[in-house]
Amino acid sequence: MALKRINKSDSAYEGGVFFLKIVFPTDYPFKPPKVSFNTKIYHPNINGNGSICLDILRSQWSPALTISKVLLSICSLLTDPNPDDPLCPDIARQYKSDRKRYEEIAREWTQKYAMWITLVDKKERKRSAVAPFPCLAAMPPEGSTRAGILPGCPSLDRDANR
Repeated sequence: MALKRINKSDSAYEGGVFFLKIVFPTDYPFKPPKVSFNTKIYHPNINGNGSICLDILRSQWSPALTISKVLLSICSLLTDPNPDDPLCPDIARQYKSDRKRYEEIAREWTQKYAMWITLVDKKERKRSAVAPFPCLAAMPPEGSTRAGILPGCPSLDRDANR
């Protein structure tokens, strides 16, 4: 799953494309999905393994929550971190005490690990379909042009608009 390209101009993650892994437990929706970042990110609520500290993925989970709402909450977490509930205490301290330096490092990591051209180079253009669209989309299986698209997003299927 690719998290939308961040387009907020004042965000340290602007222009980044962040890939997520979502695992649904057998008792979903009564238990939350396991969501983690596959893309490295410098953030107080996301650790080096990609684990996310977000209340709706833990104690505040409700079967009424949709995956769309979970993903939107993750997008919100990127633009508004919660340094009072960190997975990375050192990054949280930096966020509170030296916001400018935090944002510099977050931008550097976004440039290094989440910019589309970097992803294209690393993936040998196998997943280029997701880059142009600032929306959430399930990545297609290798060799396929089909992808699960959220309502309101353009189709990635070359044949869908014919």
